[in-house]
Amino acid sequence: MNRILIVEDNNFLKSLIAKAIGNRLGFGVVCVGTLGATKELLEDGKERFFLAVLDLNLPDAPHGEIVDYVISRGVPSIVLTGNFRDDIREDIMSKGVIDYLLKDDEAVIDYLISLIGRIERNEETKVLVVDDSNVMRTYVSKLLTTHKYHVLTAEDGEAALRLLDRNPDIGLIITDYQMPNLDGVSFVRAVRKRFKKEHLPIIGMSTYGSGPMSARFLKSGANDFMKKPFLEEEFYCRVGQNVEMVRRINEIEELSKRDYLTGLYNRRYLFEAGNALFDSFRRGENRLTVGLIDIDHFKSINDTYGHDVGDEVLKSIAVTLTSRFKGSDIVARYGGEEFCILTASLSKNHAKIKFEALIRTIADQTLRVAGHDLRYTATVGLCGELQESLYAMISRADERLYSGKCSGRNRVIVENGREPASDPA
Repeated sequence: MNRILIVEDNNFLKSLIAKAIGNRLGFGVVCVGTLGATKELLEDGKERFFLAVLDLNLPDAPHGEIVDYVISRGVPSIVLTGNFRDDIREDIMSKGVIDYLLKDDEAVIDYLISLIGRIERNEETKVLVVDDSNVMRTYVSKLLTTHKYHVLTAEDGEAALRLLDRNPDIGLIITDYQMPNLDGVSFVRAVRKRFKKEHLPIIGMSTYGSGPMSARFLKSGANDFMKKPFLEEEFYCRVGQNVEMVRRINEIEELSKRDYLTGLYNRRYLFEAGNALFDSFRRGENRLTVGLIDIDHFKSINDTYGHDVGDEVLKSIAVTLTSRFKGSDIVARYGGEEFCILTASLSKNHAKIKFEALIRTIADQTLRVAGHDLRYTATVGLCGELQESLYAMISRADERLYSGKCSGRNRVIVENGREPASDPA
């Protein structure tokens, strides 16, 4: 399913599309130029494709027969056509295709690549359809499934809220207005008590028109509104725009949490997310260990080889840290050459063992940068005892890190030691 089928008799266009898909999306591509060749490819049922890009008019299928055939084989399809008329558009869309594109549009390849990328991401997006009409739920679900969304359905607002409780990762809600038990506007208000507009978009629908009803939905917290019946293209545009808006917001929020150089979490996020872990630790709901890591003699690396090489060392250790700790742990760049790890899954003894294994891994690595083979070590201070705050736990780990630096470096310190008079490098 990681391949795309292209059926196009124009070899130049076929080559351009295949190259763009391969280079920009990483899909494998299979190209043919006729309906006959397509049948030979698909008849035995062994070939499976993520989707197909189809020329509407082929030498042996001049009236769009290729679309009917490929759709009948269960392959979602995007249609390319050199002509645009309302009757052609209606005929193409009635076949249940993903979309149709005009060949003479100079931006067709860029749009095609963008569309395929969106369809690929849609598989990760859950959409909840709320409507008391079984016919309408089925119709909207079919449209969404064509674009590879993961679809859930509910017959009224109350049932939808129960589904939302069980599926908090729902990425879009499409709701009718007139429903028993809890109407669409009341349902939107209930959802907005738990989810912000920028995190869970809602599209309202109604047959009552786009004036007062649209305003009611929007004032209650909906992101968008559609009047029923609607054009399928309008539906896909509104759904795509709302899903993409949330994706963009999530990307921006994720970037705001990250250190620009290493890609690790930054200090701000460390405290935002770490305080929640600390509160659970204080209530006795989990363990918490703070590990503060410092690269030994990092200033010497910068002074000897330059800051560009120093940056490569920081990025290398970031990769090592993320490979050694699981997703529920918080791995952050604390500042300069210091890194902080918060883990809620390790006892004090297991934490010491794991961090000792970590510094052995770091010491055994050789980093080839700018013609130089570099080896470096790191020192770790740990704190697994409850303190008055997360900051106090980090401070205690920092004291132990300081002790480790002064007693020889390349070690893990879990108990407070006697602090020397000199300040280590």
